[in-house]
Amino acid sequence: TLTIDSNGKIICGNKPKTDAGYRNVPIHSKFIKELKEQIKFVKANRLNLLFPNNKNGYIDAKKVNAKLVSILNDLGINGISTHSLRYTFATRCAESGMSDIVLKELMWHYDIELTKNVYIDEQDKLEQEEINKGKIS
Repeated sequence: TLTIDSNGKIICGNKPKTDAGYRNVPIHSKFIKELKEQIKFVKANRLNLLFPNNKNGYIDAKKVNAKLVSILNDLGINGISTHSLRYTFATRCAESGMSDIVLKELMWHYDIELTKNVYIDEQDKLEQEEINKGKIS
């Protein structure tokens, strides 16, 4: 788990702060081969990181998001961030009929109400928009 110390430096802990930090991340079978290739590099860097930065250190999530935004802006695509990709993923899962419980786990939410309020309510709004398109009264 990466955290920031009192000096603003990113540090890596041996375990997450809470049990909620232990997460199972489902991976599509198409990516298993690439992930196995990447695992070969773990022992090649001094911190045994799966995805080290170029200096063999930690990747700052803010920098990843900034790079994504920069690339997309260069392509003329604005308003997208790593968080919006997360939101879109969850919304599409809800649209496809995924159960609230499964979506809660995938989003790593502690409370199902958060999942329902943020993502399932979005599904309800989309359903209402579709009904309104058909001018059903």
